[in-house]
Amino acid sequence: MTIRSKSIVAIVLTFTCILVTLFMICRFLLLNNLIAIETQNTRQDVERIEKTIGYITTNLAHATADWAYWDDTYNFIQNKDPSYIETNLVESTFTDLELNLILFIDKDGIAVYSKAFDLDLKKEIQVPSEVWTQISEGNTLIKSASSTSETSGFLLVDGFPPILLVSLPILTSDDTGPSQGTLIFGRFFDAKNLDQLSNITSVSISLTTYKDFTSRNGYASINFSAKNENEIIIKPINDDTITGYTVIHDVYKNAGLVLGIELPRSIYHEGQKSITYILISISSVCVVFGLIAVIEAEKQGLSRLKRLANTVERIANSGKISGRISTVGKDEISSLGANINRMLASMQRSEDAISERAEHLQVAVVEAQLANQAKTEFLSGVSHELRTPLTAIIGMAQLLQKKYYGVLNEKQSEYVQDILESSSHLLSLINDVLDLAKIEAGKTKLEMDQYSIRELIGSSVLIVKENAVKKGLHLTVEIAEEILNQNVVVDKRRFRQIMINLMSNSIKFTEPGGKVVVTAAIKRGVLEVGIADTGIGISPEEQEKIFDAFYQVYSGTTGKSPGTGLGLSLAKRLVEQHDGKIWVESEGIGKGSCFSFTISLNLAKQVSEGSEKKALGE
Repeated sequence: MTIRSKSIVAIVLTFTCILVTLFMICRFLLLNNLIAIETQNTRQDVERIEKTIGYITTNLAHATADWAYWDDTYNFIQNKDPSYIETNLVESTFTDLELNLILFIDKDGIAVYSKAFDLDLKKEIQVPSEVWTQISEGNTLIKSASSTSETSGFLLVDGFPPILLVSLPILTSDDTGPSQGTLIFGRFFDAKNLDQLSNITSVSISLTTYKDFTSRNGYASINFSAKNENEIIIKPINDDTITGYTVIHDVYKNAGLVLGIELPRSIYHEGQKSITYILISISSVCVVFGLIAVIEAEKQGLSRLKRLANTVERIANSGKISGRISTVGKDEISSLGANINRMLASMQRSEDAISERAEHLQVAVVEAQLANQAKTEFLSGVSHELRTPLTAIIGMAQLLQKKYYGVLNEKQSEYVQDILESSSHLLSLINDVLDLAKIEAGKTKLEMDQYSIRELIGSSVLIVKENAVKKGLHLTVEIAEEILNQNVVVDKRRFRQIMINLMSNSIKFTEPGGKVVVTAAIKRGVLEVGIADTGIGISPEEQEKIFDAFYQVYSGTTGKSPGTGLGLSLAKRLVEQHDGKIWVESEGIGKGSCFSFTISLNLAKQVSEGSEKKALGE
């Protein structure tokens, strides 16, 4: 793809990213804010309707109080005078007060007067039997002789709409007692009342029993809290309608009804329209500015770059560095052309300098080798200087531990043990540094001899077995007898050093309860030894660097067993001195690992041939 095409694509992608970013901002900020406003408005409408129902209840309570706190009512409940009924409890009383139910109950809980009235049909109906069931002695609706409190709320009766009740004690006109009974006024809260309430509030309202509401499949995703106190749930049904629900308690203060409203999502739709208009406007602006940017880029640089590329290609195809590029102007493209011209002029001079630079590089290589040798000698010298006092420290600590200078207390013994362990660990690290330095300096000489594989493996495992047992690991050797009975020519000390380094590494990075397994086999003229574990595993990236000097695998256990990162690097060099190779296999972190190395069996043949010659007197 040419620079011109890339530039146009970059401009298009830039403006596309701007559009997408603006869309996301509008979608998740502006629209979400509008949704929050819509939710708040719906919540306020639910609260407003709750307050309206409260006002209706208050008005009904005032009407009930006018009758309950009246001397005529007080006398009637005592003497049951029929003239009170004929004069006051007429049809107009029900219609004027919009009542469907009036109950007069004396202080003994006996109904003195009861009547239910259908306001639509303008006729008396039977008092629901369940009303009598719920109104019993000790019920919250029945007032005691000393009671002056009001009880109001909805009463749920099967086969009838919810009944809004107000219960008051019957007192004298000056609100004194004792109470002679209870007066209950009730109003059916039916569809007609809901329609009137909807007209007043301009909101579509529904009133459902709590039991029916919670059992409907359509409301399965709407869950009120256990207390249901003042909880309002807002839920959009679709893109056109949003609903709000709250619990209305019955006369017994239990969850009795669920008030629901439905509102059109006008704010949400207006928000979507606004976002659409904004995106269309921004898109138009982006297209215009994009076209201007493409035209200006073409005019100012893209066409000139194309001519420059054609000229350079023509010079390259001709093979004549005498060609030059015309430079017009003082911008970056002109400067590039001038620089290319200077580059062509200096190419010949550069060829002459190549040989000189090669000599300088050769000198640099020699200097680097000398520096590496100096580093090795420095490490060797420092290690020797450290080992001398360290040996004395270990010796003195051993004398203290063996109580040559007197009995030690428990704390002193613990300190001496810490000194011995730390000094031995440090001495091991110094020996690794010395061994690595000798190998890099080419001063390591192998003492080759013939040994049985059983002896080599067994003596190596014996050294580290105690550490494995202390850590709670299972260290096992799974090698066939015919392999163990074979002989191999190696430097015994170096072979054991390789084995100990690899097994110690596996023990170090395996959690308690894990396993370390030693295997061996003879394949294609080499002895292949493997140490597998169920430890922390090694990532593919670290497998490439794990045999580098001073490299350490990061893990949660490294802090517990610090090291220098020389063990695996030293093992690799010792294996290579035996004409072998070493590698690691692991499926990844947490899946264990297997270190394997090979020892050439040709070394054994060379020693056998030498031994035969010596036996023949050669």
